[in-house]
Amino acid sequence: MCRQKCCRSVSAIMSLCLVTLACVVPTILSAGSDDELRADGLMVTRPAGEESLRVASWNVATSIDFGRFDRELCRKHAWRARKAAALDAVRRLRPDVLGLQELSAEQARDFGGLDGYALEHSTKKPLGLMLGILYRPEVLNLLMCASFSIQDDGDAEEDDDPYRRVWYARFAHRCSGRSLYLFNSHYPLIEGADGRRIRCQCAQKEIEGIGQIVGLNPGLEEDRPELCVSVGDRNTIPVGSRQTDDVGASLVPLLLQLHDCRKSGVSGPSTTFAGFTHDDHENPVVGGQFTKNTVLDVLAANQLPLRAMHVLVQYKPDSQRAMLNPAVVDVDRHFASDHLMVVADYATSR
Repeated sequence: MCRQKCCRSVSAIMSLCLVTLACVVPTILSAGSDDELRADGLMVTRPAGEESLRVASWNVATSIDFGRFDRELCRKHAWRARKAAALDAVRRLRPDVLGLQELSAEQARDFGGLDGYALEHSTKKPLGLMLGILYRPEVLNLLMCASFSIQDDGDAEEDDDPYRRVWYARFAHRCSGRSLYLFNSHYPLIEGADGRRIRCQCAQKEIEGIGQIVGLNPGLEEDRPELCVSVGDRNTIPVGSRQTDDVGASLVPLLLQLHDCRKSGVSGPSTTFAGFTHDDHENPVVGGQFTKNTVLDVLAANQLPLRAMHVLVQYKPDSQRAMLNPAVVDVDRHFASDHLMVVADYATSR
């Protein structure tokens, strides 16, 4: 008898707790979500109830080239000094898929070790530069990975050269079933007319390759069932859709058929390149802000994004936490990379 009364009492208490919890939890989540939606003035997590796919591109700056500079610069910008901030930025921004450029073997191990992520990357070359595709298996089912050449002389012996190949993957979005194609590239940095010609060739070859793989005709319609996204460090500045002598003409073949994610506006700095302290091309900082709108990293797709962001990842040497788009840019350039991350959220519905 006592046991029955006790059980009924416990059941009543549990029911009351569940009802109370059901009423209280949404309020708690709602109150906290507004604070968590924004960090450092940046939209970090997607709004509740929004069905979207977050795609990003980031040149993470391998440390290989630092060897020709003095030891102090090597220590300052070495991967071990930047790693914690870089990984923290990925955890907080939580892209569903991230195209990585200038990836070293050490960096591949670190990014690939992030909880909830898996990494596919091209074969390591002697310089250690690789292209990588980091993704969330709980969101995306990887169907295949492959590459194709974007230069006329990109034959079999150069198959692993990241400057000659596009490394791509096809995924199935687990919730919607929609196909996602992610094309990741790193166009070569060559000065003058030869550089413009080669990058223009890369853009033409890439869009032709996308067409062959996905079965698209010129002019990618937004109502296609597939989401096709091209990401990467293009080492050039897109300026429009007309062929001109400007360096931006290099991307014309690609951007005539894919939408630059900045087309509908972009939050964050207007540049995607910051530079380290040893860099001859570094972006000057005046009054705590960058002074050049140097866009080298371009994310383009066959549909416009819900939102797009350029994200500077800054850190303090004594901190493990990233500062995303801080109000004041550090003149000493404690950056997780010399490039900014480009992030775009796309609707998953057709």
